[in-house]
Amino acid sequence: ENLYVSLTADDSGFDGIAERVEILKKSLCTAPYRTGAFTWRPEQKNEGFKTSGQVQYVAQTGNFRAAGCEYTGAFRILRVILNYDYLWMNLRVLGGAYGCMSAFRRSGESYLVSYRDPHL
Repeated sequence: ENLYVSLTADDSGFDGIAERVEILKKSLCTAPYRTGAFTWRPEQKNEGFKTSGQVQYVAQTGNFRAAGCEYTGAFRILRVILNYDYLWMNLRVLGGAYGCMSAFRRSGESYLVSYRDPHL
């Protein structure tokens, strides 16, 4: 009950997720709960969730393999340049965000994130 699962992945990333969530739920819930049918309908959205927390995260994700790029060590260098130069200087120093980060996985999955940005 009251479990939210957010997953950002390509189509293959959704394989087996329902079963894994069930395993997680069984390990968390000790009281009985109602079950029902569930149909997974992945869709692209642009949305936010409001919580009582004082920190917001904003992320942009993508897959560079889907765009025809192959992973090389250059992505590790790009990550350092983005994290400690471009994102740090523009989001953290100039913009006042508390933090920022990026990553580029061998699978092609990538993200850019800022958090506690006073302009959002």
